[in-house]
Amino acid sequence: MIATEETQERRRRCGHHLARLRMLATPDHVLSSGCPVSEVEAGVRAVLQEVEAAHGAAPNAADRLTPVPGILAARLERLRVAADDLVDAATAGDAPGLRRRLWTFESLTEAMWTVQAGLVPETPRRGRRSPRSGRAERPVRTADGPSRR
Repeated sequence: MIATEETQERRRRCGHHLARLRMLATPDHVLSSGCPVSEVEAGVRAVLQEVEAAHGAAPNAADRLTPVPGILAARLERLRVAADDLVDAATAGDAPGLRRRLWTFESLTEAMWTVQAGLVPETPRRGRRSPRSGRAERPVRTADGPSRR
């Protein structure tokens, strides 16, 4: 798989793990079976593995003149801290805290994927882009047929 497909596949799998965590944090589930610490830990671990693997497989941005690698590293660290907080809430049996921390964990995960998407080169689009406006140029019709400006 190329990097873009691999990243999309990892993000898809990550979404499945997050959906499972959301289900575990619903009030009905928590009231009926308590906070399932082992399942929360497994879900958090799976999300972190997907994000870290995508982070490790990201195109090398060292040659860019942007702070993207530093941003990714900082967001990954914040995600790890949020993961620890989420597991701590599950361990304490704090259902409202579990939902709040899950929301934070999900938000930080999405932020990671957003930065990750910025590292993957865009797929070429049809038509050229105008250097001035950034909009796609439209073909100009001439007597000989369509041509570009």
